Amino acid sequence: MAARGVEVGEKVRIRHGDRKGKLGVVIAHERRKTQSRLWNGRIEIKQHLTYVVEFDEDISQRRVPGSYLDLV
Repeated sequence: MAARGVEVGEKVRIRHGDRKGKLGVVIAHERRKTQSRLWNGRIEIKQHLTYVVEFDEDISQRRVPGSYLDLV
């Protein structure tokens, strides 16, 4: 089950990507905007909530979407 609404300080496990299976702690969350141009010339702007995860091992911190996280 994807972890949405994770609070700062909670322990999480990564579900996808090159950090799959790693344990970490959420140290911040931020909203990011992306934009793309549609076929009809319009610009679509989307807002994403990402979490900054610091890992237990000596791995650099990473911004991760909530769908990639599992609560521990």
